[in-house]
Amino acid sequence: MSAVLISIGASGQNDPDEGREMVMYDPLFWKHELALKNNQSRKIEEINTEFYESIRLMKDEPVDESDKHEQLEKGLRQRSRKIYDALLPKQRRKLEKIIDKTAPVAAP
Repeated sequence: MSAVLISIGASGQNDPDEGREMVMYDPLFWKHELALKNNQSRKIEEINTEFYESIRLMKDEPVDESDKHEQLEKGLRQRSRKIYDALLPKQRRKLEKIIDKTAPVAAP
């Protein structure tokens, strides 16, 4: 199971979802705390499977590294959007609170 992380902020100047929260990984780590329903968990697992399969296929593509990096960033944004949409508003707020409590404090 993947770790969970959420990053708050703009996702890109040309992104139509600018300003929405970015789910960088998946919230399955806190499945019980978020009260994810079985269909939500399955949906998130499908999103992850699709994303990791695309990465696996991408590594064999004969394109330069900057193109691969751009494809990876696009894939992360798409994955984030799909996971975000799979959560209910109350679950999104709960995830933010969990992240705030568990995020390491950075030194100034």
